[in-house]
Amino acid sequence: MDRLLDKSFRSKLNRRFAKHLRHERPYLFSFLYCPDLDATNNTAERAIRPAVIARKTWGGNRTASGAKTQKILVSILRTCWQQRKDSFSALTKLMRSPHQMILDIVPHVCRPDLVPPSAITSSNAALDHF
Repeated sequence: MDRLLDKSFRSKLNRRFAKHLRHERPYLFSFLYCPDLDATNNTAERAIRPAVIARKTWGGNRTASGAKTQKILVSILRTCWQQRKDSFSALTKLMRSPHQMILDIVPHVCRPDLVPPSAITSSNAALDHF
């Protein structure tokens, strides 16, 4: 992927897309650095499906902001439940933080900001097969 993104692009849209991919690269391939993380989000989608069905059955949210809030809350609540962590403490910590933060429900080895640069460089060979 890095080789493809090192090219210069003539089209403004292609340059913008390449810039976006460079920025999101650590997040796109986190499953390479975290053995317990699936390459797809199929399991997560199935886990929150009951909440989605309930939202649609009961008429949904009244605003886009409400829908976004519900989506985030359901994701945090389900993740905490799956990891047997206290969701109330996690949400309280998040709401009281004066800055953006990553909750401890994201394993440290999977967080791109904590992945050593050598791991990213050494994984380029694995990406060449895609």
